[in-house]
Amino acid sequence: MPGPPGYNYNSYKRAVHNWGQENGRNIVYETTPSGPASHQVWSCMIYVDGIPGFTGLASAYSKSGAEEAAATQFWAHRDTYA
Repeated sequence: MPGPPGYNYNSYKRAVHNWGQENGRNIVYETTPSGPASHQVWSCMIYVDGIPGFTGLASAYSKSGAEEAAATQFWAHRDTYA
């Protein structure tokens, strides 16, 4: 999955990480599985400086997919945290 248009990042997760570094913010991904092992759904919430974001919540069938989906949502609203 490509990163945000106009940026030289290969994923939204990388873009969010770099945004946190540039702005002195601590970014944490809390990713948890649910359901049977054969059909797990992963949910991911992004925390900024220990506070859960009102954006950056997503689910997917893989851990990395949930993290990338949450980062994609967060990226669109990152200026809220600036």
